[in-house]
Amino acid sequence: MSVQGRQIQPSLILAARAALLASVALGWATLLPSVAHADPPQFGVEVGVGAALGLSPYLRNEVVAQPLPTSGTDERPWIIPSLAHIETGRSVAASLKLVASNLTAGASLQVFDLPSFTTYYRGDRALPPTRQRADGSVDDSGTEYAPLSPPINESIPSRLQDSLIVVGLGGDYRIYWPDEAIDFFIPIGAEIVLTHVTRPAASNRLGLAMSTGVGAVLDINSRIGLVFDARLHALATSHYGRRSDSARRAAAIGESTEAAFFSTLLYASANIGLQFTIR
Repeated sequence: MSVQGRQIQPSLILAARAALLASVALGWATLLPSVAHADPPQFGVEVGVGAALGLSPYLRNEVVAQPLPTSGTDERPWIIPSLAHIETGRSVAASLKLVASNLTAGASLQVFDLPSFTTYYRGDRALPPTRQRADGSVDDSGTEYAPLSPPINESIPSRLQDSLIVVGLGGDYRIYWPDEAIDFFIPIGAEIVLTHVTRPAASNRLGLAMSTGVGAVLDINSRIGLVFDARLHALATSHYGRRSDSARRAAAIGESTEAAFFSTLLYASANIGLQFTIR
């Protein structure tokens, strides 16, 4: 696999779009005629959709195996292992929440694509095909790694791409600044999350996530509001791969073995939804 690397510009584009969305909402609110202001609902339901962009890799120090040429057509090739970070791409999102005054509680879903990887280390020897396990991972014990300078960025063909699924269950505390036509708020959120990568025999990982950002509720009428928010999220789970593999690789490249116990992800999101006041 060989491709162009993923640059940082997409995160700047997302930030610009979030800023544009906020400015459009604010400009719309100033142009609207005065409407009856409604306080945050004592009880209501909020549904939303959105998009997100990964700002860090969740899958780190993964072995990317490049096959060596073989002399026979029926022989399984030996492989040269390299260590790479799988880049976290864009996501589609959905959420369903119950709202009670300043508190919300509910569920969320994120589905990230994993479009590319960045290789930082190259192994010193080829490994036999028996080192590749049934779940696709590689037993690289005994391999010495040398750093690549510069690192190599490569894309993954769409037919071979996996997805990272993040399911969350939690809630927010919202600090509101009410106005006549639009209520601004700062959400402080926490969730229990479950992550899954769409690979054969892949496991699930349980962890925690935190988020904060800015948001607004534009009153359509006394019962329905249009909700916008833009957030920065951070999550941590137990390490997604085999812990023994991760600890060995961290030691081989001079990293702290503490990183072998956790997989982390930073991402930014922008969401829009409807808030229905029941009472």
